[in-house]
Amino acid sequence: MEKRIQGTFDLNDNGNMVPYDIMCYGPLEENSNFHVVCEDEEFDEAWCDGNPNSEDFTFASWEEVCAELVKHFPDIVEIEAI
Repeated sequence: MEKRIQGTFDLNDNGNMVPYDIMCYGPLEENSNFHVVCEDEEFDEAWCDGNPNSEDFTFASWEEVCAELVKHFPDIVEIEAI
C-alpha cells in the first residue's frame, strides 16, 4: 500500500503553519511501528511509541500518523509501517 499525505502543522504552537508532503508505505495495523525517513538522514529513526493521543496507543489512519510524527521529526520524506 502506498499513500501520499499532505497537510500543515503548527510549528512551536505559535500559529506558524508549516506544510508537509509525506509518502506512506505498508499496511497500517493496530500494532504498527514506523520507520521514519527525513530529508536529513541524520534524523531517520524508528517510532515505536504508538499514538500518545489515543487511549490504546493506536493510529486510526495514515493522516493521524503523519499529523503526530511531524511534531517529533524534522522534514519527513516518508514513513513505512514495520
